[in-house]
Amino acid sequence: MMKTSKLRRLIGALALVASSVRSVLLLDMIDSALVYDILEYPGNFTDIEEERLCEKMVNALTLEEQEIAARTSHAYWFASLKSEYVSTEARLRTARKEARRHLVAEKGNWEGAVIRLKETCRLRKEKNLELLRLCFVENADSYIVNEEDRPLIHRWEEQLQREMTRQATWVSFNENNQHAILHRSSRNTPELDEEAYHLLVLYATEHALATSELLSKGQIETCTLVLYFKNYYSDNMPPLSVVRTSLTELQMLYPERITRIWVLDPPRWLRITYRIVSMFLSSETRNKVGR
Repeated sequence: MMKTSKLRRLIGALALVASSVRSVLLLDMIDSALVYDILEYPGNFTDIEEERLCEKMVNALTLEEQEIAARTSHAYWFASLKSEYVSTEARLRTARKEARRHLVAEKGNWEGAVIRLKETCRLRKEKNLELLRLCFVENADSYIVNEEDRPLIHRWEEQLQREMTRQATWVSFNENNQHAILHRSSRNTPELDEEAYHLLVLYATEHALATSELLSKGQIETCTLVLYFKNYYSDNMPPLSVVRTSLTELQMLYPERITRIWVLDPPRWLRITYRIVSMFLSSETRNKVGR
């Protein structure tokens, strides 16, 4: 089993920093025992019927879609990257866990959940999220298959570094409940690189969920979002069209992944703006927002 000190170093490597420091051997710090424990965990199904519906959903996917769904798990992704043997059953089991989140989001309607899951697989492929996970990993070159991906990773890293100076973003964790906390501060400039903005939102979310999964050995699938908005000036807020795109992508890619959203010290103008922004959120997401 992975010792606590080693696991803490791993989480430290997952932390987001606005500097040129690269994560130290991130992928090499995860041992086979931890990956095995996560992949063998049966999932958080409420009953046999829910699991049956998720199995039905996964069977409706293509082989490529099943693999994309399974790779939402960082443990499964790590094992695949390191060319460790991953059984067909492990792939299907991990894909069923992702299917469950979409089934819950669709309130048990498995047909609607399949459509949603297929769209998520398409979007994850379009956004190249597996490659995005390799940003700031010191030994990333060892896992790059296509040479054209190298300059893309380097460009993304530069964009992420600049964006983190505009809006500080980091991940911590609660040792008591093995739950990740994603922190974002208010933006400090009106300057906006729209692509970088979206990249950081996705990159940070991926790392927060990885933290929860690894700490809990696959039992925790969620994270908490904390937004620090003290001294947030309206001129620094991205256009609503950009915010809307980001929220739409997040809700599609990460259903049932946020347990709570805490908004701290929101200025008056933001409370008014939230009435508009909330129109882009599902009722379930709106109910998770607290101050």
